[in-house]
Amino acid sequence: MLTFTLSSAMILSCLAALSNHASAEGGPPRALSCSLKQAIQIALGPDGNRQLQLAQQSLRLAQSHSNESRSALFPDISAAVSGQRQLQSLETMGVSIPGLTIPRTAGPYNTVDARMTATSTLDLSSIQRWRAMRKGIKIAQGELSRMQDQVAAAVAKAYWTLLRAQALVQSAQESVKLGEALLEFADHRAAVGKGMMLDVTRARLRLVNERGRLLANEIQQSRARFKLLQAMGLSLDAPVELTDPLTFTPAQEMPLQEALATTFESRGDLQAQQDRVQSRRLLSASINSERLPSLLAFAHYGPQGLGFNRTVNTYAEGVALRLSLFDGARVASRLAASRAQLKEEETLSSDLRAQAELEIRESLESMRLAKKQVDIAQEGLSLAQEELAQAQRRYVAGITNNLEVIEAQTHLAHAQEKQTEALFAHQQARIDLGLAMGTIRTLLQ
Repeated sequence: MLTFTLSSAMILSCLAALSNHASAEGGPPRALSCSLKQAIQIALGPDGNRQLQLAQQSLRLAQSHSNESRSALFPDISAAVSGQRQLQSLETMGVSIPGLTIPRTAGPYNTVDARMTATSTLDLSSIQRWRAMRKGIKIAQGELSRMQDQVAAAVAKAYWTLLRAQALVQSAQESVKLGEALLEFADHRAAVGKGMMLDVTRARLRLVNERGRLLANEIQQSRARFKLLQAMGLSLDAPVELTDPLTFTPAQEMPLQEALATTFESRGDLQAQQDRVQSRRLLSASINSERLPSLLAFAHYGPQGLGFNRTVNTYAEGVALRLSLFDGARVASRLAASRAQLKEEETLSSDLRAQAELEIRESLESMRLAKKQVDIAQEGLSLAQEELAQAQRRYVAGITNNLEVIEAQTHLAHAQEKQTEALFAHQQARIDLGLAMGTIRTLLQ
């Protein structure tokens, strides 16, 4: 099972930004500056993602069930002290001697008894049931590992989503600056009689559209920040500052068979499902073993008498062999139900492996196509920048109006967005592949 090592110093240094204030006079809290690795560590920490906390409680519950089933294998030892005052009817007890007159009652008299009792049952069914409960711990561990993978992937996707939103906001801000510069130049040309008012109107319309696009991107940025904070398990009021850039991360192509082998070995949900199958087999064996004889050993020892100063030590010990002769088909019915559940778990196991293979194939193909998309977007951005430079030179030289410049600015804005989306898509495909293989936490380290 994969583990993700938490660095206490790194988490504390990252969380310290939430509690420190800008000044002693009560200034606003400092922004939480963290990398993707730090964000994942916070989410996987004790006070991080709430879904992960629930999975950890499920592991503790499975451990408790295992300990409970193991207790059936140990002797049951108890102690008791009793005292009573009795008056017995001799007639009801059958005490009668012909020719003699005996009292009708005996007593009253006092009796005391202090006794330690031990019993122990040895049967194969209890042993098999305990082994099945131990598999429950491995199931919970596998589910916890998978939940850690899913939390890491969710934080990574939210992190890259916020980076994409920030890049789109920055692109829109640059487009607004270009629009303002174009409007200023158009106003100047119109004022000196070298331009038309139509150019000014076009420039203003272009600027208004870019400001609207900037506002829409800022809204998306705010939403992306909330989702990241929620995935990390932090307060939604916490300011956050991302330190990792949205860049292209080269990834070595992996053969399909190698990826599948890693997947079947590393994914926690696949391991958990295999343990479910084994657990169900052990439970079926446990039910079937109830038909076998069981051995019961018992013993008790302690002082007994008419008072604490008139006691003698008494004891009893023995063994008993118990064999079920007829149970009204109770064991057979339970065994049939357990075998049906075993068949269901085996079917789910095959289906899960097939689903994992599908996810691997889709992720590998997405990675390949995303790499091409990044290359195409980079080439388109270079051409758009060159187009804008040429259009600006033609407009300044008076060869054409500002329509070419506006179109070139639009093409550049679209090219910047496509590059951002291509980088984001590649990172998403990279995360999906790591999650499908069960190596997402190692990948993001």
